Amino acid sequence: MPRRRRRAELSLSGADSIAIVGCGAIGSLIAARLAAAGRPVAALARGAHLTAMRAQGLRLTADDGTDTLHRLAVTDRMDRLPDAGVILITLKAHHLAPFALELAERAARGAALVFAQNGIPWWYPRGIPALAGLPPGAVDPEGALSGAMEDLPVMGGVLYMIASLRAPGWVHEVPMQGKRLLVGAADHNHNQSRAAAVAAALDVPGNPTKVDTEIRRTVWAKLLGNIALNPLCMLTGVPVDRLMADPEAARMVEALMHEAADIAGAAGIPGLQDGIPPRLAAFRERPGVKPSMLQDAELGRAMEIGPILGAPLALAQRLGVPAPLLAQIHALAALRAQTLGPKEP
Repeated sequence: MPRRRRRAELSLSGADSIAIVGCGAIGSLIAARLAAAGRPVAALARGAHLTAMRAQGLRLTADDGTDTLHRLAVTDRMDRLPDAGVILITLKAHHLAPFALELAERAARGAALVFAQNGIPWWYPRGIPALAGLPPGAVDPEGALSGAMEDLPVMGGVLYMIASLRAPGWVHEVPMQGKRLLVGAADHNHNQSRAAAVAAALDVPGNPTKVDTEIRRTVWAKLLGNIALNPLCMLTGVPVDRLMADPEAARMVEALMHEAADIAGAAGIPGLQDGIPPRLAAFRERPGVKPSMLQDAELGRAMEIGPILGAPLALAQRLGVPAPLLAQIHALAALRAQTLGPKEP
């Protein structure tokens, strides 16, 4: 018997609505969950995925196997994206710059911006004197975000969920323990009351969302996995479980995680080494999972080399923390990215 599909009605209500900027796999998953819960949601998408969503809606195959169909407002132009009280930006870091000014204008009009990117985000050095001397472009390659946002309040988001696009207009959710979205104020001088309101708006069945008062610690906690698994899986062309099955590769994963934890400690986030052993054990239980960098390489897309590898390396150099393996892996990953010649802009 075919699984039941349901259709959510298209509706938007200004300040009460939510916009997703970057409707890839994760953005599509969140958009579908919000629409299913009756939240008014619009999304910025592009290409065949946008065309399919306009024509037939957004199909979600959930982690429990159920199939649903959802209607939402979609556009490929930021200036046509309806006003929204909450804007969740799930674009990858290297795609953010062209949207900086428009996002800043939305924030100035009162929208709450949540930036949810992998790696060290552009807002990370805000209000941290020890990081004031970072090389230009270390975390914000074109300086577009920090320049446009200036002192506007923004929030950081950390996503723990896995999804893939099976076809245009169709997102597939991968089962994952501890699935969640964490949001927190990016500026030390702003309280978390606005983050609480944003979390409440995004907290729907299938998209559990909580406030995180230590969002920078959570950024590093997630990065400890990404900094090792993403480049090593990409360079070897194997999924996580196969990488971890090789003893030498597994030792490299552990070494990279320890280097990242040392950098985090020097940046004021101590104690992450204690969480490494259980993470290593969990990595071995991920059959067939391909990190985003490997998926991007296979599809000829630009990879997140800068935020996941380059920015932590720049922090290490700024703080005087030795990270020889990270430097070597960054060089190899950057060279691989050059040879792939990404098909997308």
